[in-house]
Amino acid sequence: MKNWMQKAEGRSTDMNHLQLKYNLVQIAFWAASCAICAFIAIFLQAKGLTNTQIGTVTGGACILNIVLSPYLSGLTAKFNKISLQSFIMAGMAVTVIGYLLCAYVALPVIALMVVYMVTYCVNISMVPLIASISMNYTAAGHEVNFGLARGLGSITYAICAVGLTQMTTIFNPMILSVIYLAGVAVFFAVLLTTPKTYAAGSEKAKGGNLIEMAGKYKSFFAVLVGFAFLFTAVTSLATYQINIIKNLGGTEAIYGISVFASAATELPFMAMAGRLQKRFSAMNLMAAAAVCYIARNLLIAYAPTLPLMFLGLMLQGASYGLMTAVITVYVTDNLESQDQVMGQTMISVLTCGVGSCLGNVLGGILQDTMGIDVMFFFTSLVTLIGAAIIILTVAASNRLIIRRAHKSYQM
Repeated sequence: MKNWMQKAEGRSTDMNHLQLKYNLVQIAFWAASCAICAFIAIFLQAKGLTNTQIGTVTGGACILNIVLSPYLSGLTAKFNKISLQSFIMAGMAVTVIGYLLCAYVALPVIALMVVYMVTYCVNISMVPLIASISMNYTAAGHEVNFGLARGLGSITYAICAVGLTQMTTIFNPMILSVIYLAGVAVFFAVLLTTPKTYAAGSEKAKGGNLIEMAGKYKSFFAVLVGFAFLFTAVTSLATYQINIIKNLGGTEAIYGISVFASAATELPFMAMAGRLQKRFSAMNLMAAAAVCYIARNLLIAYAPTLPLMFLGLMLQGASYGLMTAVITVYVTDNLESQDQVMGQTMISVLTCGVGSCLGNVLGGILQDTMGIDVMFFFTSLVTLIGAAIIILTVAASNRLIIRRAHKSYQM
Protein backbone atom coordinates (compact mmCIF):
# COMPACT_ATOMS: atom_id res chain seq x y z
CA MET A 1 0.00 0.00 0.00
CA LYS A 2 1.27 3.42 -0.87
CA ASN A 3 2.26 5.36 2.20
CA TRP A 4 0.28 8.54 2.76
CA MET A 5 3.55 10.48 3.11
CA GLN A 6 5.80 10.15 0.11
CA LYS A 7 9.52 10.42 0.72
CA ALA A 8 11.00 11.00 4.12
CA GLU A 9 13.12 13.90 2.98
CA GLY A 10 13.22 16.69 5.49
CA ARG A 11 10.84 14.82 7.79
CA SER A 12 12.50 15.90 11.02
CA THR A 13 12.30 19.52 9.92
CA ASP A 14 8.76 19.22 8.50
CA MET A 15 7.45 17.62 11.66
CA ASN A 16 8.65 20.39 13.96
CA HIS A 17 5.71 22.15 15.57
CA LEU A 18 3.25 20.01 13.59
CA GLN A 19 0.41 20.65 16.04
CA LEU A 20 0.96 24.40 15.78
CA LYS A 21 0.98 24.25 11.98
CA TYR A 22 -2.24 22.25 11.84
CA ASN A 23 -3.84 24.57 14.39
CA LEU A 24 -3.04 27.48 12.08
CA VAL A 25 -4.50 25.60 9.10
CA GLN A 26 -7.84 25.20 10.89
CA ILE A 27 -7.74 28.79 12.20
CA ALA A 28 -7.03 30.24 8.75
CA PHE A 29 -9.61 28.07 6.99
CA TRP A 30 -12.45 28.90 9.36
CA ALA A 31 -11.51 32.58 9.52
CA ALA A 32 -11.85 32.76 5.74
CA SER A 33 -14.93 30.52 5.60
CA CYS A 34 -16.77 32.72 8.11
CA ALA A 35 -17.15 35.33 5.36
CA ILE A 36 -18.98 32.86 3.13
CA CYS A 37 -20.72 30.54 5.61
CA ALA A 38 -21.94 32.77 8.46
CA PHE A 39 -23.42 35.46 6.24
CA ILE A 40 -25.32 33.49 3.62
CA ALA A 41 -28.67 35.11 4.40
CA ILE A 42 -27.29 38.63 4.81
CA PHE A 43 -25.22 38.45 1.58
CA LEU A 44 -27.97 36.96 -0.57
CA GLN A 45 -30.68 39.18 0.91
CA ALA A 46 -28.50 42.14 -0.08
CA LYS A 47 -28.53 40.72 -3.61
CA GLY A 48 -32.35 40.71 -3.52
CA LEU A 49 -33.07 37.02 -2.94
CA THR A 50 -36.03 35.81 -0.88
CA ASN A 51 -35.89 33.30 1.98
CA THR A 52 -37.12 30.58 -0.37
CA GLN A 53 -34.47 31.43 -2.98
CA ILE A 54 -31.77 31.50 -0.30
CA GLY A 55 -32.94 28.11 0.92
CA THR A 56 -32.88 26.80 -2.65
CA VAL A 57 -29.33 28.06 -3.20
CA THR A 58 -27.87 26.63 0.00
CA GLY A 59 -29.96 23.48 -0.26
CA GLY A 60 -28.85 23.01 -3.85
CA ALA A 61 -25.24 23.46 -2.78
CA CYS A 62 -25.73 20.73 -0.22
CA ILE A 63 -27.26 18.38 -2.80
CA LEU A 64 -24.30 19.08 -5.07
CA ASN A 65 -22.00 18.31 -2.12
CA ILE A 66 -23.54 14.83 -1.90
CA VAL A 67 -22.07 14.17 -5.36
CA LEU A 68 -18.94 16.34 -5.22
CA SER A 69 -17.48 15.21 -1.89
CA PRO A 70 -17.39 11.47 -2.73
CA TYR A 71 -16.07 12.36 -6.19
CA LEU A 72 -13.23 14.41 -4.68
CA SER A 73 -12.53 11.60 -2.24
CA GLY A 74 -12.22 9.19 -5.15
CA LEU A 75 -9.95 11.60 -7.03
CA THR A 76 -7.56 11.93 -4.09
CA ALA A 77 -7.19 8.13 -4.03
CA LYS A 78 -6.96 7.77 -7.81
CA PHE A 79 -4.40 10.55 -8.22
CA ASN A 80 -2.60 9.86 -4.98
CA LYS A 81 0.65 11.35 -6.21
CA ILE A 82 -1.05 14.73 -5.83
CA SER A 83 -1.07 15.90 -2.21
CA LEU A 84 -4.25 16.63 -0.29
CA GLN A 85 -2.91 20.16 0.16
CA SER A 86 -2.86 20.64 -3.63
CA PHE A 87 -6.44 19.41 -3.99
CA ILE A 88 -7.54 21.80 -1.24
CA MET A 89 -5.77 24.80 -2.75
CA ALA A 90 -7.33 24.15 -6.16
CA GLY A 91 -10.79 23.93 -4.60
CA MET A 92 -10.37 27.10 -2.56
CA ALA A 93 -9.17 29.01 -5.66
CA VAL A 94 -12.47 28.08 -7.34
CA THR A 95 -14.44 29.45 -4.38
CA VAL A 96 -12.61 32.79 -4.47
CA ILE A 97 -13.44 33.28 -8.14
CA GLY A 98 -17.05 32.28 -7.60
CA TYR A 99 -17.60 34.56 -4.60
CA LEU A 100 -16.12 37.58 -6.39
CA LEU A 101 -18.36 36.90 -9.40
CA CYS A 102 -21.43 36.79 -7.14
CA ALA A 103 -20.49 40.05 -5.47
CA TYR A 104 -19.33 42.26 -8.32
CA VAL A 105 -20.71 40.90 -11.60
CA ALA A 106 -24.33 41.74 -12.49
CA LEU A 107 -25.57 38.19 -12.97
CA PRO A 108 -29.19 37.21 -13.69
CA VAL A 109 -30.91 35.77 -10.61
CA ILE A 110 -30.68 32.17 -11.86
CA ALA A 111 -27.00 32.55 -12.75
CA LEU A 112 -26.29 34.16 -9.37
CA MET A 113 -27.99 31.28 -7.60
CA VAL A 114 -26.03 28.66 -9.58
CA VAL A 115 -22.63 30.34 -9.11
CA TYR A 116 -23.16 30.84 -5.39
CA MET A 117 -24.40 27.26 -5.13
CA VAL A 118 -21.20 25.87 -6.65
CA THR A 119 -19.00 28.24 -4.64
CA TYR A 120 -20.55 27.31 -1.32
CA CYS A 121 -20.52 23.61 -2.18
CA VAL A 122 -16.81 23.55 -3.04
CA ASN A 123 -16.01 25.37 0.21
CA ILE A 124 -17.75 22.81 2.42
CA SER A 125 -16.28 19.97 0.33
CA MET A 126 -12.83 20.97 1.57
CA VAL A 127 -13.68 20.17 5.21
CA PRO A 128 -13.22 16.36 5.02
CA LEU A 129 -9.94 16.77 3.13
CA ILE A 130 -8.60 19.12 5.80
CA ALA A 131 -9.67 16.65 8.49
CA SER A 132 -7.92 13.84 6.60
CA ILE A 133 -4.60 15.70 6.79
CA SER A 134 -4.71 15.49 10.59
CA MET A 135 -5.80 11.85 10.56
CA ASN A 136 -2.92 10.98 8.21
CA TYR A 137 -0.35 12.59 10.48
CA THR A 138 -1.69 10.70 13.47
CA ALA A 139 -1.79 7.40 11.57
CA ALA A 140 1.89 7.84 10.73
CA GLY A 141 2.79 8.24 14.39
CA HIS A 142 2.85 12.03 14.56
CA GLU A 143 -0.09 12.62 16.86
CA VAL A 144 -2.13 15.73 16.15
CA ASN A 145 -5.02 16.77 18.39
CA PHE A 146 -7.74 17.32 15.78
CA GLY A 147 -10.27 18.46 18.39
CA LEU A 148 -7.99 21.22 19.67
CA ALA A 149 -7.24 22.48 16.16
CA ARG A 150 -10.89 22.33 15.07
CA GLY A 151 -11.93 24.06 18.29
CA LEU A 152 -9.47 26.89 17.65
CA GLY A 153 -11.01 27.15 14.20
CA SER A 154 -14.43 27.54 15.81
CA ILE A 155 -13.33 30.27 18.21
CA THR A 156 -11.68 32.11 15.31
CA TYR A 157 -14.90 31.74 13.32
CA ALA A 158 -16.79 33.22 16.25
CA ILE A 159 -14.47 36.21 16.61
CA CYS A 160 -14.55 36.88 12.87
CA ALA A 161 -18.36 36.71 12.89
CA VAL A 162 -18.53 39.59 15.38
CA GLY A 163 -16.07 41.71 13.43
CA LEU A 164 -17.62 40.98 10.04
CA THR A 165 -21.10 41.75 11.35
CA GLN A 166 -19.94 45.24 12.29
CA MET A 167 -18.36 45.65 8.86
CA THR A 168 -21.56 44.64 7.06
CA THR A 169 -23.51 47.25 9.02
CA ILE A 170 -21.04 49.94 7.91
CA PHE A 171 -20.13 48.74 4.40
CA ASN A 172 -21.99 46.96 1.63
CA PRO A 173 -22.14 43.20 2.35
CA MET A 174 -20.36 42.62 -0.98
CA ILE A 175 -17.12 43.44 0.85
CA LEU A 176 -17.36 39.94 2.33
CA SER A 177 -16.02 38.52 -0.95
CA VAL A 178 -12.87 40.65 -0.76
CA ILE A 179 -12.35 39.67 2.86
CA TYR A 180 -12.76 36.04 1.81
CA LEU A 181 -10.07 36.51 -0.86
CA ALA A 182 -7.64 37.88 1.73
CA GLY A 183 -8.49 35.08 4.15
CA VAL A 184 -7.88 32.38 1.54
CA ALA A 185 -4.50 33.93 0.68
CA VAL A 186 -3.47 33.61 4.33
CA PHE A 187 -4.83 30.05 4.40
CA PHE A 188 -2.68 29.13 1.39
CA ALA A 189 0.42 30.57 3.06
CA VAL A 190 -0.22 28.51 6.20
CA LEU A 191 -1.14 25.31 4.33
CA LEU A 192 2.12 25.41 2.38
CA THR A 193 4.10 25.15 5.63
CA THR A 194 2.62 21.73 6.45
CA PRO A 195 4.23 18.43 5.40
CA LYS A 196 2.46 17.10 2.31
CA THR A 197 0.08 14.20 2.83
CA TYR A 198 -1.48 11.84 0.33
CA ALA A 199 -4.60 9.72 0.22
CA ALA A 200 -4.01 6.01 0.70
CA GLY A 201 -4.03 4.13 -2.58
CA SER A 202 -3.77 0.44 -3.30
CA GLU A 203 -4.63 -1.91 -6.11
CA LYS A 204 -5.36 -4.70 -3.64
CA ALA A 205 -7.43 -2.80 -1.12
CA LYS A 206 -9.61 -0.13 -2.64
CA GLY A 207 -11.87 2.03 -0.49
CA GLY A 208 -15.59 1.48 -0.80
CA ASN A 209 -18.24 3.81 -2.16
CA LEU A 210 -20.97 5.28 0.02
CA ILE A 211 -23.32 2.30 -0.35
CA GLU A 212 -20.59 -0.25 0.36
CA MET A 213 -19.41 1.78 3.35
CA ALA A 214 -22.94 1.91 4.78
CA GLY A 215 -23.15 -1.87 4.71
CA LYS A 216 -19.63 -2.40 6.01
CA TYR A 217 -19.89 0.00 8.97
CA LYS A 218 -23.54 -0.25 10.01
CA SER A 219 -23.34 1.43 13.44
CA PHE A 220 -21.25 4.28 12.04
CA PHE A 221 -23.74 4.81 9.22
CA ALA A 222 -26.73 4.70 11.59
CA VAL A 223 -25.15 7.37 13.82
CA LEU A 224 -24.49 9.49 10.71
CA VAL A 225 -28.15 9.21 9.69
CA GLY A 226 -29.15 10.47 13.14
CA PHE A 227 -26.55 13.23 12.86
CA ALA A 228 -28.04 14.20 9.49
CA PHE A 229 -31.48 14.70 11.12
CA LEU A 230 -29.89 16.80 13.86
CA PHE A 231 -27.99 18.82 11.29
CA THR A 232 -31.21 19.44 9.37
CA ALA A 233 -32.63 21.22 12.41
CA VAL A 234 -29.38 23.04 13.17
CA THR A 235 -29.11 24.31 9.59
CA SER A 236 -32.66 25.67 9.55
CA LEU A 237 -32.06 27.48 12.82
CA ALA A 238 -28.58 28.75 11.84
CA THR A 239 -29.33 29.89 8.28
CA TYR A 240 -32.34 31.89 9.40
CA GLN A 241 -30.92 32.89 12.79
CA ILE A 242 -31.06 36.54 11.76
CA ASN A 243 -34.83 36.15 11.30
CA ILE A 244 -35.19 34.45 14.70
CA ILE A 245 -33.28 37.29 16.35
CA LYS A 246 -35.38 39.95 14.64
CA ASN A 247 -38.52 38.05 15.67
CA LEU A 248 -37.38 38.44 19.29
CA GLY A 249 -36.65 42.15 18.84
CA GLY A 250 -32.92 41.91 18.07
CA THR A 251 -30.80 43.50 15.36
CA GLU A 252 -27.99 42.50 12.98
CA ALA A 253 -25.47 43.58 15.62
CA ILE A 254 -26.98 41.01 17.98
CA TYR A 255 -26.65 38.44 15.20
CA GLY A 256 -22.85 38.74 15.24
CA ILE A 257 -22.77 38.29 18.99
CA SER A 258 -25.04 35.26 18.71
CA VAL A 259 -22.73 33.58 16.19
CA PHE A 260 -19.81 34.24 18.54
CA ALA A 261 -21.65 32.86 21.57
CA SER A 262 -22.48 29.71 19.65
CA ALA A 263 -19.11 28.98 18.05
CA ALA A 264 -16.99 30.02 21.04
CA THR A 265 -18.35 27.17 23.17
CA GLU A 266 -17.03 24.57 20.72
CA LEU A 267 -13.34 24.98 21.64
CA PRO A 268 -13.34 23.47 25.16
CA PHE A 269 -15.43 20.46 24.13
CA MET A 270 -13.45 19.80 20.97
CA ALA A 271 -10.13 20.22 22.78
CA MET A 272 -11.00 17.78 25.56
CA ALA A 273 -12.72 15.23 23.31
CA GLY A 274 -9.54 13.15 23.16
CA ARG A 275 -9.32 12.92 26.94
CA LEU A 276 -12.99 12.10 27.22
CA GLN A 277 -12.53 9.23 24.78
CA LYS A 278 -9.96 7.70 27.11
CA ARG A 279 -12.62 7.47 29.83
CA PHE A 280 -15.80 6.92 27.81
CA SER A 281 -16.52 5.11 24.56
CA ALA A 282 -16.97 7.17 21.41
CA MET A 283 -20.50 5.80 21.01
CA ASN A 284 -21.55 6.90 24.51
CA LEU A 285 -20.09 10.36 23.95
CA MET A 286 -22.07 10.71 20.71
CA ALA A 287 -25.25 9.71 22.56
CA ALA A 288 -24.53 12.40 25.17
CA ALA A 289 -24.05 14.94 22.38
CA ALA A 290 -27.41 13.91 20.89
CA VAL A 291 -29.15 14.64 24.21
CA CYS A 292 -27.49 18.07 24.29
CA TYR A 293 -28.77 18.70 20.77
CA ILE A 294 -32.33 18.27 22.03
CA ALA A 295 -31.84 20.90 24.72
CA ARG A 296 -30.02 23.25 22.31
CA ASN A 297 -32.50 23.19 19.45
CA LEU A 298 -35.65 23.33 21.57
CA LEU A 299 -34.29 26.29 23.57
CA ILE A 300 -33.44 28.23 20.41
CA ALA A 301 -36.81 27.46 18.81
CA TYR A 302 -39.05 28.23 21.78
CA ALA A 303 -37.09 30.78 23.81
CA PRO A 304 -39.43 33.71 24.59
CA THR A 305 -36.50 36.11 25.06
CA LEU A 306 -33.04 36.70 23.58
CA PRO A 307 -31.16 35.65 26.78
CA LEU A 308 -32.83 32.23 26.72
CA MET A 309 -32.08 31.86 23.03
CA PHE A 310 -28.44 32.64 23.80
CA LEU A 311 -28.48 29.91 26.45
CA GLY A 312 -29.51 27.45 23.76
CA LEU A 313 -26.78 28.70 21.43
CA MET A 314 -24.17 28.15 24.13
CA LEU A 315 -24.97 24.43 24.11
CA GLN A 316 -23.30 24.32 20.69
CA GLY A 317 -20.08 22.99 22.22
CA ALA A 318 -21.72 20.14 24.12
CA SER A 319 -23.70 19.13 21.03
CA TYR A 320 -22.05 19.93 17.71
CA GLY A 321 -18.54 20.45 19.12
CA LEU A 322 -18.42 17.15 20.96
CA MET A 323 -20.14 15.19 18.17
CA THR A 324 -17.87 16.53 15.43
CA ALA A 325 -14.61 15.91 17.28
CA VAL A 326 -15.57 12.41 18.43
CA ILE A 327 -16.98 11.14 15.14
CA THR A 328 -13.99 12.47 13.18
CA VAL A 329 -11.53 10.57 15.36
CA TYR A 330 -13.88 7.54 15.36
CA VAL A 331 -13.21 7.20 11.63
CA THR A 332 -9.46 6.87 12.20
CA ASP A 333 -9.85 4.46 15.11
CA ASN A 334 -12.50 2.16 13.61
CA LEU A 335 -12.38 2.29 9.81
CA GLU A 336 -9.78 0.54 7.66
CA SER A 337 -7.08 2.82 6.26
CA GLN A 338 -8.34 2.69 2.65
CA ASP A 339 -11.83 3.71 3.87
CA GLN A 340 -10.84 6.67 6.03
CA VAL A 341 -10.97 9.51 3.49
CA MET A 342 -14.35 8.22 2.33
CA GLY A 343 -15.39 7.96 5.99
CA GLN A 344 -14.61 11.66 6.50
CA THR A 345 -16.48 12.34 3.27
CA MET A 346 -19.54 10.44 4.54
CA ILE A 347 -19.66 12.76 7.56
CA SER A 348 -19.68 15.75 5.23
CA VAL A 349 -22.21 14.22 2.79
CA LEU A 350 -24.79 13.26 5.41
CA THR A 351 -24.45 16.46 7.46
CA CYS A 352 -23.35 19.31 5.18
CA GLY A 353 -25.00 17.52 2.26
CA VAL A 354 -28.28 15.82 3.14
CA GLY A 355 -28.87 17.57 6.48
CA SER A 356 -28.05 21.06 5.26
CA CYS A 357 -30.07 20.57 2.09
CA LEU A 358 -33.23 19.61 3.93
CA GLY A 359 -32.71 22.28 6.57
CA ASN A 360 -32.11 25.12 4.14
CA VAL A 361 -34.81 24.28 1.62
CA LEU A 362 -37.57 23.28 4.02
CA GLY A 363 -36.65 26.02 6.51
CA GLY A 364 -36.98 28.72 3.86
CA ILE A 365 -40.18 27.33 2.34
CA LEU A 366 -41.88 26.83 5.72
CA GLN A 367 -41.03 30.39 6.80
CA ASP A 368 -42.27 32.01 3.60
CA THR A 369 -45.46 29.96 3.30
CA MET A 370 -46.54 29.09 6.85
CA GLY A 371 -44.50 31.26 9.23
CA ILE A 372 -41.54 30.85 11.55
CA ASP A 373 -43.51 28.91 14.20
CA VAL A 374 -44.10 26.06 11.73
CA MET A 375 -40.36 25.99 11.00
CA PHE A 376 -39.75 25.67 14.75
CA PHE A 377 -42.09 22.67 14.92
CA PHE A 378 -40.24 21.08 12.00
CA THR A 379 -36.81 21.60 13.61
CA SER A 380 -38.06 20.18 16.91
CA LEU A 381 -39.46 17.07 15.23
CA VAL A 382 -36.31 16.22 13.25
CA THR A 383 -34.17 16.91 16.34
CA LEU A 384 -36.09 14.32 18.35
CA ILE A 385 -35.93 11.80 15.47
CA GLY A 386 -32.18 12.26 15.02
CA ALA A 387 -31.40 12.01 18.72
CA ALA A 388 -33.55 8.87 19.02
CA ILE A 389 -31.71 7.17 16.14
CA ILE A 390 -28.31 7.85 17.71
CA ILE A 391 -29.33 6.83 21.23
CA LEU A 392 -30.96 3.59 20.03
CA THR A 393 -27.92 2.78 17.86
CA VAL A 394 -25.56 3.33 20.79
CA ALA A 395 -27.75 1.20 23.06
CA ALA A 396 -27.74 -1.64 20.51
CA SER A 397 -23.98 -1.35 20.09
CA ASN A 398 -23.43 -1.49 23.85
CA ARG A 399 -25.64 -4.58 24.16
CA LEU A 400 -23.64 -6.31 21.43
CA ILE A 401 -20.36 -5.53 23.21
CA ILE A 402 -21.74 -6.92 26.48
CA ARG A 403 -22.89 -10.14 24.74
CA ARG A 404 -19.51 -10.65 23.14
CA ALA A 405 -17.75 -10.06 26.45
CA HIS A 406 -20.07 -12.54 28.18
CA LYS A 407 -19.45 -15.23 25.54
CA SER A 408 -15.72 -14.66 25.78
CA TYR A 409 -15.87 -15.02 29.57
CA GLN A 410 -17.84 -18.28 29.30
CA MET A 411 -15.25 -19.73 26.93
